[in-house]
Amino acid sequence: MDLSKFRSMVLVVALTAATVLMVALALQKRDLLARIEGLTTQIRDPYPGLYVPAVTLPSVSGDSVLLGKAPPGHVQVLFVFSISCEFCKASFAAWKRIAGELAVNAQVEVVGISVDSVEATRDYIEEHGLEFPVLSFTERRLRALYRTVAFPQSIVLNANGEVAYARLGSVTEAGAIDSIIQMSRSVGALVDATR
Repeated sequence: MDLSKFRSMVLVVALTAATVLMVALALQKRDLLARIEGLTTQIRDPYPGLYVPAVTLPSVSGDSVLLGKAPPGHVQVLFVFSISCEFCKASFAAWKRIAGELAVNAQVEVVGISVDSVEATRDYIEEHGLEFPVLSFTERRLRALYRTVAFPQSIVLNANGEVAYARLGSVTEAGAIDSIIQMSRSVGALVDATR
């Protein structure tokens, strides 16, 4: 065999091996990026199974609300918003409907969580006619523990402070409204059935 043909064969084999290695590394990189995105989302956003701490906080109207802990069979439904968020504002009509439908059940408590100051939030909820308790989460540590860094968010907590349902994004379509209402009712019913 002549030396130039041998070199050509070695070069073809080396290029083939390098191509296979590049494809394998690209696939591995894609999988790692997907894992990183999943972990980032889990750190940033609430997810079913996450436990949040129980904290008693004053609402913007001055009442105290125990968040993250409720009597057995009770459910807390949280609406996280910012006064500067247009998607949050678009969700207010739906949240008024959700709160109205869930108000007939004494075991379900709807709570708003604003990421803005108490004063600004108080004026804003009066302007928009929100009738459920609203808390102000301005403390960075508390926002991190409840994963309230993106909004609007809809979160359903069971009595032990475990997230049973979490949704990021505006709530304007009927399917989203119904899913929050149904999940709130089913979490309460599930807890009652296990007692």
